[in-house]
Amino acid sequence: MINAATLAGAMLFLNVGNSSAGEPVPPPPAPAAEPSGCVNPGFSLDGSVLYLNSQGESLEGDWDIGFRGQGRYQSDDGFIAAVSGFFYDGDIDEFMGDSDYSGDLEMWYLDFTLGDNLHNGDKFCLDVTAGLRYGSLEAEIDDYEEYDTEFDGWGPVITLEGIRKLGGPWAIYFNLRQSILFGEVDYDDEDYSGDTVGFVSEVGGGLQYGLDNLRIRVGGEGQFWSVDEHDTGLYGFSAGASWSF
Repeated sequence: MINAATLAGAMLFLNVGNSSAGEPVPPPPAPAAEPSGCVNPGFSLDGSVLYLNSQGESLEGDWDIGFRGQGRYQSDDGFIAAVSGFFYDGDIDEFMGDSDYSGDLEMWYLDFTLGDNLHNGDKFCLDVTAGLRYGSLEAEIDDYEEYDTEFDGWGPVITLEGIRKLGGPWAIYFNLRQSILFGEVDYDDEDYSGDTVGFVSEVGGGLQYGLDNLRIRVGGEGQFWSVDEHDTGLYGFSAGASWSF
């Protein structure tokens, strides 16, 4: 029969044996979480190169390079403050259906926005911001100066950006921007000028590859500028990267 003393001795022997074999092996570390694709809290810098063409009621353009950039801060609770801008300078190949008339088209804006991260999950993220935009459009037609147009205006802008994770580091993204600009339009600088309202609508989307602090994007973009009942569109491709720190 095993008495209490024998049982205590056996347990002591087992404990000594275990201690002589070294410390207990710790459990394996949990696998690192995959990046959600969302923007991390803190500061981030975005930059994109755009390859765009222009099309309007009376003009046809050529493929040219544009740029987009953004500096952004996001707090731990989702508050967002951002400064962003866009610039495009392209050639006009044809005006009023006549290829003898060419020119230059310049469009740019600067945004100051505040907003919130409405959702930041493992599969889907959604940011909404709103603020103030200063925008400018200038079209110069060679040998057809009476149709030269210049517009500058201020107004509200709202943006919506979403990210849907596909698996691993891959995700798809989309963004929408809408602004209303109140300003002045000039035709040929002296013949006519007056107050008017401009509307700028933008849509973009594509594929994203994300790491902990780096996102790389390739996709497409379209813009529609309507100033004083004159419509001009941009369409094309984009490639960019975002770094969080």
